Amino acid sequence: MLSTNTKTISTVNYNSNYDVAVYDALAEKVIRTDLKIPEKISFGFGVGETKKWLLGTQMVFQNVGKLADDYNTMDNVVYERYSSYSIGGFYVPNNNVFSKYYQKIVYRGGLKYAKTGTVINSKEIDEKAITFGMALPVIGSLSNINIGLEYGQRGTTSHGLIQENYFTLAMSFSLNDKWFRRRGID
Repeated sequence: MLSTNTKTISTVNYNSNYDVAVYDALAEKVIRTDLKIPEKISFGFGVGETKKWLLGTQMVFQNVGKLADDYNTMDNVVYERYSSYSIGGFYVPNNNVFSKYYQKIVYRGGLKYAKTGTVINSKEIDEKAITFGMALPVIGSLSNINIGLEYGQRGTTSHGLIQENYFTLAMSFSLNDKWFRRRGID
């Protein structure tokens, strides 16, 4: 795959109306690079009981490839192999009950650890996270409202670096009802 990039370096100044004034602009430089996307290997497996519980794991490995050498312009940053390890699962107390709503909720949880492959000031940047979630059934249908929470940590404070602690809230809908039916009577 061929990549074409234009590199422009200049000093800019914004006024109170957000108008831009350009000073000391250097000549544009067009960079053409033949890209080779690094290979990625991913595998996982799980064990469980249908509509009751599941425990699964996944491992992902990706080489750096030539891209890191082509685009890395910083002296204190090196890119190495990426790897990610995760384990998680779900549990449904009783999917067949009709009267107790809380027993039909799907409870989810997991753990994640990743070596991001980014090394700054000779210190590798890692990421770890814990996740929780629920699939809340919509009464009278096969659809769900999914809510997920993730708390994670990326980076480190050693070697003069920054550690990021993050919290993510996600919400989605699984629309599993029959939407298109052929009428029996017209």
